[in-house]
Amino acid sequence: DTLLGLNLRMPLYNRPSELHYSVGHPDILEPSTSDAFSAFAYTDGHAAGVAYKSTSHRVITMGVPFECIVDSKNREQAMRAILHYLTK
Repeated sequence: DTLLGLNLRMPLYNRPSELHYSVGHPDILEPSTSDAFSAFAYTDGHAAGVAYKSTSHRVITMGVPFECIVDSKNREQAMRAILHYLTK
C-alpha cells in the first residue's frame, strides 16, 4: 500500500513485524463539509485523510497511523508539511 499526498509518494508497512507497526486494513476518510478537503489518497484513488480549517482551528486526520510510513525521510517531510499547515 502507498499513501499519496503533500507532493509525496509514501509506501506503507502492511505486514506485521516485530520491528514496526503495520496497517492491515487502512481506513477510507472522506471530507464531510465544504470546509474540508482530501489531503491524502491511496493509489487506488480512495481518500486516505482529510484536512479541515476554520477561523479558530485546523485539523488533519489520516486513515493510517503515521508510523506506518516506511521511509523516515518521507515521515520527516510529511510531518514538516503537516505542522506547516496546522500552524500557518
